[in-house]
Amino acid sequence: MCRACGHHITDHAARIEIAGRHVHRRTNPSHVEFEFACFDAAPGSASVGDPTDEHSWFSGYRWQFAVCRKCGSHLGWYFRGREPAFWGLVTNRLVSIES
Repeated sequence: MCRACGHHITDHAARIEIAGRHVHRRTNPSHVEFEFACFDAAPGSASVGDPTDEHSWFSGYRWQFAVCRKCGSHLGWYFRGREPAFWGLVTNRLVSIES
């Protein structure tokens, strides 16, 4: 659920591993560190913006911002290009990832 508004984002059954792990830690170009979990589906989230490969944390993937469909809060990123496409959702921006 979205921490900001309580909207359902994804569930435990959608958890996947990318590069051998479900949870990753990465730092953006502004030196902000994020911990995010990977999901193959996040129906409560929407991808926004033009896909880009600039500063992508995963080779061969382009990313877009992932936001809550209800309140618009930034939840993470949607990665696509290579298979599988996936949602990388910041763990502290979700209340729970359990179903």
